Amino acid sequence: MDTLNKYSHYNQHELRGDIPEGNSLTNTEKIHPRIINLSHRKLQLREINLLKRGLKFTPTPNEDKTQLGADIDEFGRRLRINYIFCEDNEENEEEENKPLVRNKSDWIPKPTKDKDLEETIKTLKTNSLTSNKNVKDNLTREEKTALQNLKSDKSIIIKEADKGNAVVIMDREYYRDNILNMLQDEMSYEVTDKKLDRQTKSYFYGLPKIHKSKEISNAISEQNSEYIELLTPNDLKFRPIVGGPSSVTQNLSHFIDIVLKPLCREVPSFIRDDLDFLNHLPKTVNPNSELITFDIVSLYTNIPHDLGITAVKYWLENTENVIENRLTKEFILASLKLILERNIFYFNGTYYHQKKRNSYGY
Repeated sequence: MDTLNKYSHYNQHELRGDIPEGNSLTNTEKIHPRIINLSHRKLQLREINLLKRGLKFTPTPNEDKTQLGADIDEFGRRLRINYIFCEDNEENEEEENKPLVRNKSDWIPKPTKDKDLEETIKTLKTNSLTSNKNVKDNLTREEKTALQNLKSDKSIIIKEADKGNAVVIMDREYYRDNILNMLQDEMSYEVTDKKLDRQTKSYFYGLPKIHKSKEISNAISEQNSEYIELLTPNDLKFRPIVGGPSSVTQNLSHFIDIVLKPLCREVPSFIRDDLDFLNHLPKTVNPNSELITFDIVSLYTNIPHDLGITAVKYWLENTENVIENRLTKEFILASLKLILERNIFYFNGTYYHQKKRNSYGY
């Protein structure tokens, strides 16, 4: 327990955390890594403790009563809208005429005649804005310092692993060079002079596939700690992601996704989730049977545009009463073609166009 980690300047017991009495770890027990440092930066213990919380951890925000008041007003607005329209929608709107999507509304209804509802909204706002209770900070002073130090260090970049939820720290140059190497695939990407404004810009980034790296796997086995150090492995691959929640095709993409989703259930190989998979398994099997699985490498990014559109066209033509009859097949296919062929994103000061294969993102 007191031996030094081969790659680390901290004792293993410091990195593993508190161990309940009577449950001491042995060197043979496998520990799932929570932090993988591939950079030249030597992390301080307080920085490690902070990162162990994960990238989904949210520090206690500073109190902003103006924003809080606006949020409560919006919540009250939605409560009133639900009160006014909920029953009307259920009684008067026929199923076939219901809209698939709705435009966002900023309409502010007047106070309702429901005294209980109005009293609830009033009490919520009054109590929230007049409360003098001090909210307990969920970060220690040392962790706050660690957070500022990590944020201000422009030489590193921090990403979540593609699988396993580990936090991965990399040198920014190492990360940039790996992503640029991916974008040199001329079959899939090309530099474009088309530019998008900041509000509708899509960004390209990569999630490190630590589970596919033999060098990282070896380091994890050797160090057997929550904190792993390994300098810039040569075999690390990345999952390409295009993030564009406000891109020009986002709304259309969301709409087509809703329209086409019912088609999935028509595909014989469709499995909804884990429970659905279990329901497909036979109740009895031959004792000599073998369960075989396989994985398709980079499935989404290996589907050519024309093949994807052809597949959708096939299922549109060979299924009945699945897709909304308000929409024509031509409209769906034209929309799909537009979304696939207008995928423009930004990375490291340059705009790229994905000319082939599908992107994976949000």
